[in-house]
Order: sequence, then structure tokens, then C-alpha cells
Amino acid sequence: MRAIGQRNQWPYAAHGQLHRQRRARDRAAQWTFEDGEFATNTNPVKTFRSPGTYHARLTVTDTNGNTAQCLVTINVNSRFDAWRAGKFTAAELANTNISGAAANTDSDEFPNLLEYAMGLDPKTPDPASTFSATLSNSLFTLSFPHYKPATDAPIVLEVSPDLLNWSSVATTQSLDQGLTEKLTHQETASAPCEVFPPEMLAAIAARVA
Repeated sequence: MRAIGQRNQWPYAAHGQLHRQRRARDRAAQWTFEDGEFATNTNPVKTFRSPGTYHARLTVTDTNGNTAQCLVTINVNSRFDAWRAGKFTAAELANTNISGAAANTDSDEFPNLLEYAMGLDPKTPDPASTFSATLSNSLFTLSFPHYKPATDAPIVLEVSPDLLNWSSVATTQSLDQGLTEKLTHQETASAPCEVFPPEMLAAIAARVA
């Protein structure tokens, strides 16, 4: 099965692929989707209106009338260009100073690509504290939102002892919030350190996106 994500007339250019093994004796296949639609093609095409996780039930009937069922998970992801198309007018899309990846339409601390990766609205200013860091009892905590369908714009956290040499670190906690999640990285401060002001944190966030 081929799953196509779509919002209004703008394709998400996302595909969720379902795999199953068919034997020669299989006679019929029926796909039933959560929205009530169904298909009887062996390899149907299904359009989803927004990114997210969906499910389909596949029923296979052989020539003897025996049936087998399975529940298939479909992950429909987004793409930055499709997200832009849903957020900006045609005139704005033609101007990269407004809708480009590095543009900052709402004049907050986050460029459009980072707004997309974090599930924010590029036309609504967000506080710099959206990407936050705290230091308490020698425990450094860094938290930020992440838009799960934005698989083409992963956010990679990096640390540096001198702002010249960088190495990546993994997040240590994830709080599921539907299409978004709150990711957190924590580590014990082994030496005196400084918590950057929100404006600098936002700049660092733009760097690691």
C-alpha cells in the first residue's frame, strides 16, 4: 500500500509503506481505515489530510474462505516545503526573505526551518524560553518542543567545551504531546558552567537544527 499525506491541495510528499506477504492461494484483500474508508485493491493508495500515525486493518481471504487479519500502523510524515505551502501565501512563497528556511517572519528568535522542526507558527512570535535551559543543584537541563512528523529536519543537540569543537548528545526524556513532543537533555555539571541567556540559546538552537 502507498500512503500519501495531504493538507488541502498541498501534498505532504510523505509515504507510509505497508508490507505483507501474499501466497498464490490468496483470493481477496480488504483494507479498512480509521476514517471508515476501505479498499479492495491488493496495493491501494490512501490520501491522508495531515501528518500523524494512522492504522489500517487488513483482511485476507483465501480460495477456501479462510480469513486472516492484521492491524498495520501507517506513519505519515511532513516535508518543509509542504509546511511552508500551508503557512504562507503564494506571494510570500515567492519571497525567500519571508518564507525561506533562514527567514524569520515573526521576528522572534527562531528561523522558519526551526519553527517547522519545533512545531511552531512562523507568523506568531514565540518567546526565546521555548528553547530553555536551567541549572539547579549542579544538574543542567535543556528542553524544547519537537514536531514529530518533521523527519526531514531533525534537531541534533551538540555540546562544546570551547564553542569550536562540537559533539552530539542524545535527549534523555521525551514527553508525548500528540504531533509534538517535549524533548529534554539532562546531565550533571562536572565543572562550573554558565547558563546562556535565552537569546543565545535560541541562536544555538538555530545552529543545531
